Amino acid sequence: MNTQRLARDALAGDDDALRMLIETLSPRLIALARGYIVGDAEDVVQEVWMKLLKLKAIMELPENFAGYMAAAVRNTCIDWLRKPRYKAECVSADEYPNVFDGLMASYDNPEELTLASDHAQALAAFVHRLPEMYAVPIRLFYHDEMPAAEIAEMLDLPVSTVKWRLYTGRQLLKKDWMQGGYHRDT
Repeated sequence: MNTQRLARDALAGDDDALRMLIETLSPRLIALARGYIVGDAEDVVQEVWMKLLKLKAIMELPENFAGYMAAAVRNTCIDWLRKPRYKAECVSADEYPNVFDGLMASYDNPEELTLASDHAQALAAFVHRLPEMYAVPIRLFYHDEMPAAEIAEMLDLPVSTVKWRLYTGRQLLKKDWMQGGYHRDT
């Protein structure tokens, strides 16, 4: 069923439509939240749904409900990041376990595995230091394996803008990688 129709029915009080809407949008919203906050992404999305439920009686249906929810998740993540406990936190490769699983499994030599693990941690740190406009699409595309068109819909951006941000983010990562003493073949 169409997300917009589900949203209209849910805001009108249809509990089944609300359940289906939550089941449909939550995985994408959680993926978006992970682009900002790794450990508490589910909590952020739950908070946004709770806010929506409180306001549904007086709320008008946004033209693009999925985009509205994505913006709400992004804003809530930014609010969470302003909390003191997030100020000093840094993303490590351990928080993105499935990104490098295949890479790690392909090494038989412990030395090569250690080098790959070091590279994974360095890459995660580089992504963490990227400006938000590049880091979020990079995480969604590579970590959550979300297609550019879906990222564009979620962030309410044209697909070409998402592709440009992915390209620019990769270029920035490459520059940081090379300046960090890593080389193309390592």
